[in-house]
Order: sequence, then C-alpha cells, then structure tokens
Amino acid sequence: MGELHIITKWIFVMSLAMASSALDYFPEGYFASTDVTNVTWAHAVNSKQLLDTNLKDSKVQMLEADLVMGTLADSNETTVIMAHPPTNTSDLSFEMFLNQTMEYNRNLTVERRKGIKLDFKEFPAVESSLALLARFNESNPELLRFPIWINADILPGPVNASSTVNVNGTLLIQLQKQYLPRSTLSLGWTTRLQDDVKNGSYTREQVDEMANLIKAAFTNDTEKANAQVTFPLRAGIALNSITNIKYFLDEAGINFTSPSVTLWEGASDPKLNITELEQFKEAIHKSRVFLDLPYSLGNDTSASLALFPNRFIALSLVSLSFVMMLISR
Repeated sequence: MGELHIITKWIFVMSLAMASSALDYFPEGYFASTDVTNVTWAHAVNSKQLLDTNLKDSKVQMLEADLVMGTLADSNETTVIMAHPPTNTSDLSFEMFLNQTMEYNRNLTVERRKGIKLDFKEFPAVESSLALLARFNESNPELLRFPIWINADILPGPVNASSTVNVNGTLLIQLQKQYLPRSTLSLGWTTRLQDDVKNGSYTREQVDEMANLIKAAFTNDTEKANAQVTFPLRAGIALNSITNIKYFLDEAGINFTSPSVTLWEGASDPKLNITELEQFKEAIHKSRVFLDLPYSLGNDTSASLALFPNRFIALSLVSLSFVMMLISR
C-alpha cells in the first residue's frame, strides 16, 4: 500500500467519428495529445506525509485514497477521514485532502494537475464527501478541473463475499448524479479469494444483479450517454468468467456508451496465466480492459509491461472513449 503504480502504457483505439464527442468529456488541455502515456499512480494516500510527498512528486499524476468515517488524531469529532479499515483515525480528513490537492493544482496548467480516486469503504462517508465536492464545483468549477473517480464495491460477488458490502450502490449512483455527474463511477463486487481461484467466477446471477441495478439507476438515455463507468473485477476470478463478463457488457442491457472493466489483483493473489489473460483481452477487447497488477508479466511483450522491483506495475489498454471517463468537469 502507498507504493507508486506506474502505468507503463496507455493505448487507445478510436474512430474519427468519435473524436469531437470524446474530446468534450475532459478539460481542454488536460491531455497534451490523444496519446496518453506513462500515467502514474500513488495508492493509499491516507496521511499528511503521503499527500505531501505525492503532491511534490512530479512523476505522480493520480492520487488514490480510502475514505471512512472516523476521527482526526487531535480531535474527538467524527468526520470523513482518509484511512483504510479497520483504521478509524487519521491525521488527514477528506476536506484537508481535497483542499490541499486543489491548492496544489490551482496555479498549474491543466495538463500538470493531479487527479484523485476516492475509494469509499463505507456508505456514511459518501454523501458529505460528494456534497463538499459539489460546493467547490458550484463556487469555482475551475478548482475541480482534474480527474475524479468515485469507487466502491456495491454488490456481493465471488466467492461468497456477501458479508462485506458496505456501500449501497443505488444510493451511491443517485448521489453521484446529484452532486458530481461528470466524475467517473467505478462500481464493483466484493470478493473473497480462495486458495484456488479456479473455484471462483462472476456468475450470471451476479452480473445480472449489477445490470438490473444499473438499469434501475439510469432510466434516462441522456444520463446513460453522459455516464462514465468502469467495473473493477478481481483478475484471477474474471479470467474464469469471460462468457458472463462479455454478456454483461454487450447483452445485459446496461447500454452505456463505452462500458469498461478494470482487472485488479492484490499483492498476495496468485499470478495470472498469461494465455488466459490474452484470451480475456481478445474476448472482451483490449479497448475495454484496464489491467492493474502488483507484478510484471515478465517477457510477455504483448502486455507491454516492464519489471520494477518493489513497484506495482499497471497496464491500461483503453479506447479514448474510456479515457474520457477519467475526467470530471
């Protein structure tokens, strides 16, 4: 946790017909060109020291942090803090995190600003955080001209992980649409990894449950057309689920303009089978797959990964229509 994620390559595929509408989704000048490369991440930015360090680090472009209800180290007042459960104290509140990030970004050109990914670990932290973002957006939209991701696990997933859902997905989507609809929604399933990942899969019932939640939450075609959504999947389990994931994206009726998936793994997860990973990318299409792994894929040149000791290595294979989901106005 807290280590730098280095996304070694962003590759996009787009048609000329999509160019103008895609460019409308992110702040003018945020990307110097349509080829975004070497995007870097810092994870678990949950303390003043880590925030200071990563704001000063010119290599870092995106800050990921965890949000829970808790108390600051010098106060008994309960507020939204930056911490990962079971920790419920911190020296950094969300308001402090946001103010310091905005202050850092304030005098920078758009393409040099750092974005944020907010990983909500419990629902009580959601509304006050989004309301704070909305207040800044209303008073001075320029302050929020950088990528903002809203992430949470909102449904039980494999394998029998039903006891760990702490965020109500329907209410999360409603609040995101109310307060900051141009932010990126990252909507996932809880997971519990068994020793043998072959025992787990994203079932048809689980993806249908997500599709039904999405269809109920987005009843307006304009909302769907403007929504920026990705679905994080635990990679070792997702590779067992190609048929159901493809069905989910293409046939389950979610009807987003460019739905994508994010394959992720924890540091202790078994390494992926490269052949199976290539089959997944081919089936789903690499323009819709975001790959985030805590290790190199070795000599697999098709994956375009390099080895960096003690670093999390990430590969993003996305279309420009997915990249536009990174940015909020």
